[in-house]
Order: sequence, then structure tokens, then C-alpha cells
Amino acid sequence: MESPSAKVQGSSEVDASTSCIASRAQILYLDILSAIFVNLALEDPLGILYAGAVCHQWRQVALNTPKAWYMIPHSVSSHLKYLKLYLDRSGNVPLHVEMRKVKSTEDTEAEIELLIEQKDRIQCLTIVRQYHLLRYSFPNLQKLVLDAHFLDEMKLLENSGSETVPSFSSTQFPHLRVFELLGDPPDWFNAKIWRSRTMPPLQRLALYLYLPEILPSDPCLTACADSLVSLTIKLPQGRNHSE
Repeated sequence: MESPSAKVQGSSEVDASTSCIASRAQILYLDILSAIFVNLALEDPLGILYAGAVCHQWRQVALNTPKAWYMIPHSVSSHLKYLKLYLDRSGNVPLHVEMRKVKSTEDTEAEIELLIEQKDRIQCLTIVRQYHLLRYSFPNLQKLVLDAHFLDEMKLLENSGSETVPSFSSTQFPHLRVFELLGDPPDWFNAKIWRSRTMPPLQRLALYLYLPEILPSDPCLTACADSLVSLTIKLPQGRNHSE
């Protein structure tokens, strides 16, 4: 017959094993939850705020998942309180930022200054009528999205002799590889920013145009011909688009 001490020892081993399994299951659960929060940021950057309010455990996971806070849409970048929150909780992870021009408030300059302080972290940047941000260098920027009005603004700056016209040089954006221009840019063929001496070595170029065709000799294409891997041209609905 098994002695009482042996039974106690066996029971302790079972309890320890069960506890270990439960602990590993809990860690796995938290890791999965963290991964879900990261994917949530892609679908809805504001979703993490609601997820963190579900319960204490979810809040702790959200606060300890910096990648769940890396997407900063316009609704966050235009509100100083939330911008500070996202920048703080995202730690040191690369950022995807969207900036749109809105009616200026007393916090507008503070919001811009806060983003400029973090410019080394910005990996993807979407700008709609906030072109003065392009006066700064973004050493780790890989993707830049601009709206069509950008070229109108650049033309005004060039005609005024301003020294703040973005050069689009490899010095200003050394890691820029993807550029998207949204809408119908007037006179974009002749814009100075497309000159080959200043264009970064793009790998992907996406244009959303109302123009009938793009010619191989256009400065925009010849400037990055040696490095370009993907070219996407999308025309308005009802016209064919080519890739």
C-alpha cells in the first residue's frame, strides 16, 4: 500500500504540473491578446482605447503593447491630449502618422512640435495640406503620402523664392522608398521636385490621377528608373487602371 507521504508527494507534483500548465496557458492567452490588439490598430487605431476599457487585465495588456499605439490617425494627431497619450504608450516603436489641416487652435503648434520631436520614429507619413512639415528631415521615413494640392503649394513657394521648398533629396528622406500622390496634380510633369538630381531612390511609386496616360520620359519616372520596382497608376472610375 502506498504510504501517506508518497500520496502527498504525488499530489504536490500534480498540483505543480497543473499550476505550470495554467501559467503557460495564461502567458499564451496574454500573448494572443497582445497580437490581437496590434492587428486592431491596423483596422481601427482608436479601437485600443475601447479594448483597454473592457477590464483591468485587458487594460494592462494594452498598456504593455507599444505596437498597439503606433498608428496615429488625424483624429489623434489633431488632439494634443490623445497625441501625447499615443506617443507615450507607443514607446520607441516606429510610427505611422496622418496629419490633415484643420482649423487652427491654441494646441495646433504644440501638436506639430510634438510630432517633430518624434520625427526620427516616423516611418510612414500622410500629409493633407500640412506641407510645412516637409521642411524637416525624416531620417527613417519609408513611405510618404501627399494629396494633389501639394504641388500647387510647392509652385507658390518656388515662385515666391522661398528657401523652405522641400528638396526631396536622399539627405532629407534617406530611407524613403514608397511615394503616393493622391488626386489630380496640375502641372506635375514640370514640377521641380521631380528633377532626377533630387528624387530619392524610390522602389514603389503610386499615382492616383485624372490624366489619360503616363509617358516613360516623364521626369517623375526617369528620376527613379534605376531603383523602381513597382509602379501603380490608378485612373478615375470608368477608366482602366494599369499596374
